[in-house]
Amino acid sequence: MENDYLLNVQRPARYIGGEWNVHHKDTADADVKFALCFPDIYEIGMSNLGLRVLYDLLNRQDGVSCERCFCPWHDMRKAIREKLSESPYLCSLESALPLKEFDIVGFSISYELGFTNVLTMLSLAGIPLLSADRNEGGPLVIAGGQASLNPEPLADFIDAFIVGEGEEVILELVREYERQKGRTRSRDELLRCLSDIEGVYVPSIRKEGPFSVKKRVLSDLDSAPFPEQWLVPYLQIVHDRVCVEVMRGCGNRCRFCQGRAQYYPYRVKNVDTARSQVRAALRSSGYEEFSLLGLSVGDLPGLARFIQSLSEEFKDTGVNISLPSLKAKDFLKGIPLELSLARKATLTFAPEAGTERLRGIIGKDLKIEDLFSVAESAYKAGYRHIKLYFMIGLPTESEADLDGIADLAKEISELRRKARGGPADVHLSVATFIPKPHTPFQWLAMEGKDSIISKQRYLRGCIARRSSRIKLSFHNTDSAVIEAALCRGGRNLGAVIMKAWQYGACFDGWDEFLNVDAWNRAFNDNGLDLEGHASRPRMLNEALPWDHIDVGISKELLKSEFREALGSSE
Repeated sequence: MENDYLLNVQRPARYIGGEWNVHHKDTADADVKFALCFPDIYEIGMSNLGLRVLYDLLNRQDGVSCERCFCPWHDMRKAIREKLSESPYLCSLESALPLKEFDIVGFSISYELGFTNVLTMLSLAGIPLLSADRNEGGPLVIAGGQASLNPEPLADFIDAFIVGEGEEVILELVREYERQKGRTRSRDELLRCLSDIEGVYVPSIRKEGPFSVKKRVLSDLDSAPFPEQWLVPYLQIVHDRVCVEVMRGCGNRCRFCQGRAQYYPYRVKNVDTARSQVRAALRSSGYEEFSLLGLSVGDLPGLARFIQSLSEEFKDTGVNISLPSLKAKDFLKGIPLELSLARKATLTFAPEAGTERLRGIIGKDLKIEDLFSVAESAYKAGYRHIKLYFMIGLPTESEADLDGIADLAKEISELRRKARGGPADVHLSVATFIPKPHTPFQWLAMEGKDSIISKQRYLRGCIARRSSRIKLSFHNTDSAVIEAALCRGGRNLGAVIMKAWQYGACFDGWDEFLNVDAWNRAFNDNGLDLEGHASRPRMLNEALPWDHIDVGISKELLKSEFREALGSSE
């Protein structure tokens, strides 16, 4: 695409490539050309550690060239469509090669609200949207990420899914593609060969009888690939720092959390390996901040000593350490509250529910006395704000549980009086509970939209009566309904997704661009009701659209946890 396109678009640095530490490989010399795509804008995609890992890993393979592509923003998308007759099409960042000229186009899909962006990118690339419409000469379209835990809604559009962790299986898939390409096999024969790889699901191949696709798991995190030559963007991205993964899986058993299934089983990285990766990435990039990633970083053995040693190592360099939300008990293990005292800004916790009763039902491990103790210590150390994450619409939730959210927030705010003489600002971020596949709550109905809105109204009143220092924000209810319908759906939703996209749905994960009317029309056109589809409960003996995906946690165990939580029986 010519550079004059960039004169009239926001943030042209999204589209030019050439960043520090980018890989430069000649696609003309590559046996396999791989386009690694993320169905959202550059700033979000480049904050995804998995995408960085696969990009670096593939480019280190002989005969493989991997280039990146992100979903263009509205202005750039318009510019491409206006020039489609001149055949610029959607191109890669590194060499501006049209996506349709790659051998493999692979999407990393982190969330269901990115589904229509996948169709947007395929359309802009000139690649047929439906897998059944692709001919022998076109690219193979694959996908992985969290969406692969229930691949069926996207099955019409994707040739093959990678289920689970991609570091090993992506290389097996690429090498198998290379072998079959050399034998000039048909597309159907290629897909059959790929379906024999553990962790690869090909929707077009209907196997006889019951079958399952076993999720791929990387057993040794210390030998997992890591991009030590850290790629540095020209513009600020969402997580603009070095990120080092220290664990996969989680030792906790929160019954609402899909991450447990996605990253099961629980594994930790040796702290010496993590330290080496931090050093290398900081040295290669010049970044002055790094973060440690994991579902429950506070459970990393020896974390307090590790953090203290890193703080000591980097104290004279101006490098800051960032951690994800920790449990209160983690700070009681000796993790220093002074970790982010450069700004003494906000400390974040996720109680999830307002009462001990409801936290017990959802399996949330939290002792309120620990939270109070840490909050008080944080105020003494100089923190000014605390942020708390909650959900509403949880199973068995009542007004007493909503009152509990407001009471807890007020108590946390008032604790600052002892340390600083006045209450603290507390920010409550409240999401809507979605029963996700492969969790003990997957059989539950999502609470209806009207009921959620009523609870939001009730909670606003509770907060207003208690304190003006408590700020309240809610996640978008409409997006939660759409996400629930998509994540719990089957292959029949392919036609719905197509229709919603045709009606203008794109960037559904952005509240300001969510086109609820397009989704309602798309469901109605296919004889379905959007909210009814999202809220329909499942029977414990019902066949679920995602049952063929084996995440390593048995359905019987999930049923047992469901019954334990709710006292239910079939």
